[in-house]
Amino acid sequence: DNAIRLIGGVPLRGTPSGTLQGRCLVGLSYALEGRMTQAERIYRDVLREAGQDGSACVDPACLATALLGEVLYEHDETDAALRLLEDRVDVLERVSMPDSVLRVHRTLAAAHWAAGRRLEGLACLERLEDYSAALGLDRLLVFSLSIQVHWRLQMGDPAAAESVLARVNEIDGR
Repeated sequence: DNAIRLIGGVPLRGTPSGTLQGRCLVGLSYALEGRMTQAERIYRDVLREAGQDGSACVDPACLATALLGEVLYEHDETDAALRLLEDRVDVLERVSMPDSVLRVHRTLAAAHWAAGRRLEGLACLERLEDYSAALGLDRLLVFSLSIQVHWRLQMGDPAAAESVLARVNEIDGR
């Protein structure tokens, strides 16, 4: 019943890109509830529709890609998650919002780790570390370092874990 808002005489309404971003967030809420199948459907629909709308919808396409990778990993489809994300990681880093980049690298790292490729998993975390440090994103940096501490301990390398933990503490001290 509210009147339509006008900005400069033009009705304010969602853009195709904004609408698709919103649908990704609906899918994310499903994923957070553990309803991965519903989330996957939304992400795949967003990817299909974003592909039809071209470059105007690159942002929601990147977000849907990152979120779909997480769902594939959660469905134990680690190879599919790797195929989806590995070839797109450069573009996703350039175009996506930082939280999407975090999700991409976390998913890639976890998929490699689950497949027994420990060094590849650590390399994904180190790439996230480099991305985060270059942009001054301490939250993402600490996320990467914290996983590295855990994994270094699992690999039986407490000295390396302690060194990484010292970096986390240094950031915390700031």
